[in-house]
Amino acid sequence: MAEKLPVQLSSLFADGGELIRKASLVEPKEEVHTLAMDNPFVEVREDSFQVKALKDDTFEVHGVFVDGAQIWRHPQALIDAENNVTSIYALEPGPTRLLRGLFDRQLAVKYGLRQDVANHGIRTRIKTNPEGEILDYQTDIVKVRVNAMTHRQCGKLILSRTHGRVVRDATASVMQHFGFEHEYQLEKYEGEPSALAYERISLLAQNAFANLVNATFAQEAQQERRPWIYKATHPKTPDPISGIPTSRSFYTDKPIHHMHVDGLYCKISPAFREFVALTTQSLARFYLAGGSPDDVNQEVLRSLVEKINTGYSEVTEVQANLEQERLLAA
Repeated sequence: MAEKLPVQLSSLFADGGELIRKASLVEPKEEVHTLAMDNPFVEVREDSFQVKALKDDTFEVHGVFVDGAQIWRHPQALIDAENNVTSIYALEPGPTRLLRGLFDRQLAVKYGLRQDVANHGIRTRIKTNPEGEILDYQTDIVKVRVNAMTHRQCGKLILSRTHGRVVRDATASVMQHFGFEHEYQLEKYEGEPSALAYERISLLAQNAFANLVNATFAQEAQQERRPWIYKATHPKTPDPISGIPTSRSFYTDKPIHHMHVDGLYCKISPAFREFVALTTQSLARFYLAGGSPDDVNQEVLRSLVEKINTGYSEVTEVQANLEQERLLAA
């Protein structure tokens, strides 16, 4: 049996990440402001969005994600994250919900998207039309400050402000891009409590825009034959025993048609999400900094994909082990 390569992000690039580290020291010239929606207790925000209506009845969706290159200044944090990629949340909400963070919380807060500090972010500007066609997109590095708000606050803005109509129309365009034409979901249902409508519509818009940015990255990587991590999501199917509909996600380094199904988004473990995000953001930064696809160690990339998939397939067992560890520690 062949010996597996060590799963280290520092081994992913032929130059050991030196190009990314150097690129992360370059200060971007432009500073932007975007909206970062999440629940009231979140300390670290990883993505933010802004929508503009253009004169020709098209939209420009701005998605700004955390610049993963910043974490390269902390090699020990990378090692800890690699060892902790199967970390998950408890199945039930409550004070002990966060069992094991992927990164040190202070470090995550330091480089997250913030209101008080202009941190680096990877910005993608995507132009779409009402039919959901992607007309143009550009990606660059910017400084970003976010207006942090809850989904309830954001949804209220979407449903009550003049610009909210633009956000809803742009969301409908993105839904059409992915093959969803349920525009009625972007309106308040009859008899629905306002607070629930606000949160539901804000989440739908956020997930649609996030997936649009992810799909743009993936499509460009596929066209340019760049190594990437692709996420595939199966539609929900009834469990043969319980009858409850369940869905399944997996990751691959093989190019796939980047189409999210069943509501545009599939909830996965936060640690997986953060680790995949860090890897893809680092790959994006590497290419933006002038790195070549030939300088990406595809064997290490495959090892990463294998480890993530193994952890996700064993999520119930991992959750039980972590819960046992927590009880023993208590």
